[in-house]
Amino acid sequence: MEFFDVLKSRHSIRAFAPTPLEHEKLQAILNAANGAPSAGNLQSYEICLAQRPSQTRAVAAATFDQRFVGQAPIVLVFCSHPARAVKKYGDRGAQL
Repeated sequence: MEFFDVLKSRHSIRAFAPTPLEHEKLQAILNAANGAPSAGNLQSYEICLAQRPSQTRAVAAATFDQRFVGQAPIVLVFCSHPARAVKKYGDRGAQL
């Protein structure tokens, strides 16, 4: 698929099937995220998985009660580590 076709075909999802995500697909998504470029190639983030209903509901509550988030079978939470960027970019890195 061409890049611009991907952009044209993307859309937001607000309703999720209760079907679990296959391990291979989850691994492919995580590999793509880990391989994505980042400032200074620092990868100054971690990806946390919320898979249990109690976890996804907690994420939904933390996102100003966007309840559809809590209905997803898996939620990826990207957590920034500004301290990693500070080492290379100083004060500017703390704001990235």
